Amino acid sequence: MVVAVLASSPFAVRYATEVRMYGLLLVLLLVLHLVVVSTWERPSRGRAGAVAVVVAAVLLTHYWALFAVTVLGIGTLASRRVDRGRGKSCRRRGRRLSGLRPMESGPDRPDGPYRDTVVAGARPTVVVALALEA
Repeated sequence: MVVAVLASSPFAVRYATEVRMYGLLLVLLLVLHLVVVSTWERPSRGRAGAVAVVVAAVLLTHYWALFAVTVLGIGTLASRRVDRGRGKSCRRRGRRLSGLRPMESGPDRPDGPYRDTVVAGARPTVVVALALEA
């Protein structure tokens, strides 16, 4: 019965065709992330070609993906910039920008320069989520 209702509903049919593109975009972005990480760890021409193919597929899927690809490109270029005195720190910053390496410290981490600002106890988002479940 549910299948018959969904098949006859014009809204379900219309919005199902619009959602398909976003599902494909998410899958392609996941594949792009995996290909970029493997290329970053072991660079080769074949892997770089795979990155180019996946980027082309992402850009042909949805034009808003241009922003994600731009951020990835900026992060990659920033990581390749080598300062003679600070080569490693520039690479680390570029990996952080491109999303290939997590931040070492931040306001949500208990270590680093922000350790005094971290509140011991449950985070407000956790409290709200638990309150909404009840």
